[in-house]
Amino acid sequence: MLREKTNWPDGSKAKRSFSEPLKQAHSLPIMRANSTDLSLWQWLTESAGEAAIAQTSQALQQGLNELTILTALRRSLGPEKASAALEQARLRRRAAEKFSQANAMLFTARALAQATGEIIADYKAARFGDHPACDLCCGIGGDLIALARRGAARGIDQDPIAAFCAAHNCRVNGGDANNVVCARVENAKFDPQERIHLDPDRRPSSTRTVDLKFFEPGLSVIDQVRRQVPAAAIKLAPATRLPDEWYRDCQVEWIGHRGECKQQIVWSGDLALNPGRRAATVIANDGSSHDQLVEGSGRSAPPELKSLYTYLIEPHASVLAAELTWELAAEVNGFRFSPEIVYLTTDRPQQTLLASCFEILETVQLRPSAIEPILNARGHGVFEIKTRGLVGIDLSPFKQIKSDGPKSLTLVLTRVASQPRALICRRIVRE
Repeated sequence: MLREKTNWPDGSKAKRSFSEPLKQAHSLPIMRANSTDLSLWQWLTESAGEAAIAQTSQALQQGLNELTILTALRRSLGPEKASAALEQARLRRRAAEKFSQANAMLFTARALAQATGEIIADYKAARFGDHPACDLCCGIGGDLIALARRGAARGIDQDPIAAFCAAHNCRVNGGDANNVVCARVENAKFDPQERIHLDPDRRPSSTRTVDLKFFEPGLSVIDQVRRQVPAAAIKLAPATRLPDEWYRDCQVEWIGHRGECKQQIVWSGDLALNPGRRAATVIANDGSSHDQLVEGSGRSAPPELKSLYTYLIEPHASVLAAELTWELAAEVNGFRFSPEIVYLTTDRPQQTLLASCFEILETVQLRPSAIEPILNARGHGVFEIKTRGLVGIDLSPFKQIKSDGPKSLTLVLTRVASQPRALICRRIVRE
């Protein structure tokens, strides 16, 4: 039986059998993030703590059993430090998708889930220009790090653990850790030149909410801050419903990245480039560019066709959240082909981050028996299945369609001129 060895801080070696089942993360102890005792967190930033996290990360990367890792850590570090090192190693692996310096940063599971990744944070920070910035409810510092890269910035969070993590994370990203304090939003004082970024907690009672009344701080405090500063950016969940006056006075923007609508931003004051008009922005995966739609003044639905052109357009989730499908139609010269369905059709391929484009190869009856012969004739299989406008459809028969070729095509199940149809498509990759 194969076994693998890993060195631990005390010089001992832990063994793991490759035949042992891996334990799930939730079955093992985690750090108590709500504790106000910072001594354990301070230890994590010292050489011994960093060494323990690094060795644990290496063991996880090798695929070692987490229970075996924890047992070895406990022998040399004790139970609390062992759990802390394992938890940070886990979180750093998850955080690598958001932060380029994740392997040196500190996290809590809850704060990491709500943290803005650096690509989106850099995009937002650019709008602050040279103004000093204050990041309220800064969490572990995702937005604060980006704000500090472009100019003077400070962070405030009422959670001492979050504030400690933010200070550490600013330091390892080249910022000033002294610019983070632990305090309540209600007690914050602002410089007249400061622009505010506010990220209220959407999980104050451990259950996620999109109702502003239950955020921490709540609607009244958020509105108070918005009114007393020259300009603010309020980060919210994409589905959060806003007071009507915010839609009139501010610019509301939905930001997308890596195929998802990530957040809703309310820009006020001079940070609102188009007050009263919604916007949808999609950022390239590597952050090198972005495309944006802004609500038009004389918006109207595009004409509806009874048939399809050569290409199908699927609006990005951020465009749908901002309800800017008609603006997208004008952008790509697209047409509707069935009532109440957001898909569009065009006569030429589109290269935009705001939508996915598919070449329609065949349109057939909504039956697996009609689809399978075409796939076999083309020598390709189905890579993905998309559905819109069909209620209660059972996808299992379509997932069982067999073909001998590579799975590279997209099957779109929808309505064309109100009739159920299956569209066999090829995804157009953006150059």
